[in-house]
Amino acid sequence: MKNVTENYSTDLEYTKEAVNAEMPYSTTGKYLYEILEDYKDAATPSEQNAIFHAFCDTLWKNPNKRKPIKKTIRFSVRKDLLSTELGQIFDTWSEIEYASCRSLSKETDYATLIRQKINNLYTHLCDKNICLKKEYLDLLRLPRTLYFQWINGAFLEPDEVTTLIDDAIAKSIQVKEDFARQKLSLSWMDFKKEAELCMRQVFDRYIPLEEYEDSSRLQMESGLWQEDNYCISYFCNSLAGYFKNYQKRCYGLPQSTRHRYARCGYCRDLFLKKHNRQVYCPLCAETLKKARYRTYNKKRNHN
Repeated sequence: MKNVTENYSTDLEYTKEAVNAEMPYSTTGKYLYEILEDYKDAATPSEQNAIFHAFCDTLWKNPNKRKPIKKTIRFSVRKDLLSTELGQIFDTWSEIEYASCRSLSKETDYATLIRQKINNLYTHLCDKNICLKKEYLDLLRLPRTLYFQWINGAFLEPDEVTTLIDDAIAKSIQVKEDFARQKLSLSWMDFKKEAELCMRQVFDRYIPLEEYEDSSRLQMESGLWQEDNYCISYFCNSLAGYFKNYQKRCYGLPQSTRHRYARCGYCRDLFLKKHNRQVYCPLCAETLKKARYRTYNKKRNHN
């Protein structure tokens, strides 16, 4: 997939030292809604820049860093079964590692939660070494599933189990490779720049909760919502929507939600789906059609 690089807004081209020296702003001790209200009430663009850059600085310095980790699918074979052929097969597959990334945080401050959302989006959309699809994980869990079926009374032959496990592991590798091809070719630094573009739009579009509550556009029980919860949710939803549209831009697709999109069954690229029977993108469909025609001609000439 090609990498799409935006022409970043001139507002984001800045020297942090110069901005902070001219008009310092501190986010320390402030709730997110207070920062957004300060931005909205700022008298000049320079003040707004200082507030936004201070917010970004707080976000990227947050200790909730994105750290890939290793997880293990683990089970223990009963000692009385270790001497059996099936027991030895299952013991070989009793620990299977896979790449992952921490997706939750116990902290509830705005910087940690928004940073966690950005971390999760990068993992899902860009990190080609991590696959957390259910199909992939179910394939890795097959040895454990078969083991518990066996000890619960299922009749299994050693050759059958070996074949099933080998096929599952081979398929899991293919699933991971297919999923990796669907991901964006975007470095962490470029992803952060895109996230800042999105968050600047959120700052510019921010409408305080009381203005929503005073209008017919949104009805909610104030006891269940606090101002910062509303702001954090707004940021997280905006980031998710922004990068969903970014994916579409990578493929040159319209961003209207009225269009239906699908993954090509051959190259795994995203394409605009025009009818339910369409499985391949137009380019692959034409390529496969020509391949089938060549095969047909070879058989006809041979006969």
